[in-house]
Amino acid sequence: MKYVLIIWLCINDPSMELTDRCQQLIWDHEPFDTLVDCQYRAHYLWKDLEPAGNIYMSSFCSGLL
Repeated sequence: MKYVLIIWLCINDPSMELTDRCQQLIWDHEPFDTLVDCQYRAHYLWKDLEPAGNIYMSSFCSGLL
């Protein structure tokens, strides 16, 4: 089974329109071979974004049939 990473990114910035603050991304151009690989990618992506301080991220991995 292959896995894709689904991510929600939100920016806490009062100067932006509310509708522009959050985006959904689906990382499916290179599906992951294992659930653990997908989870690691989400973890490392968050570690790259966390220092910005005003970005919030939620993610999960979903299997492809």
